[in-house]
Amino acid sequence: MSPSVFWRTVIAGFIATFVMTMTGFWQHGVGIRTVDVGWLLAANMTSSHPEMPYYLFAGNLAHFANGVLLALLWVAFVRRYVPGSWLLHGIAYGVLLTVVADLIVFPLIADVGVFFARTRAPGAMLLGSLFVHLAYGLALTLSLELAGIGASAGRVVEDVRLEIWPKRERRRA
Repeated sequence: MSPSVFWRTVIAGFIATFVMTMTGFWQHGVGIRTVDVGWLLAANMTSSHPEMPYYLFAGNLAHFANGVLLALLWVAFVRRYVPGSWLLHGIAYGVLLTVVADLIVFPLIADVGVFFARTRAPGAMLLGSLFVHLAYGLALTLSLELAGIGASAGRVVEDVRLEIWPKRERRRA
């Protein structure tokens, strides 16, 4: 991955995480459960060290770092295996992140159970989680498309891809 692609991906990840965070807050206005990942992370970090509380800034810093990391993982490893346009990419990545978050991440950081089974309204929480992750996925893939390293560029530009094993040269007859 070239430095240019790296930094454009970091910026796209930051933008997508901001869109996700705002979507989590706006959900309350339309009657969907609010999802504040920064607060959940800060509360989880504080429960690990109750004598030294972490503040909302630390939770949001961790949240944005995760968003940028997920953007880099998408560009480096996942994107090339998903066919279609940036819209399909965003939906696919949003749904994938929802499943991973609701199955693994939220039970670890918030003690809500797998797929929010320990909450009063697991369906509403699943819907809220789906909306914020779809917002992240769509904002990420649209940002990458506008930055010139999206779905269409991934098929054309070779330096976008991070190769784990170098390609073997073909034998010439």
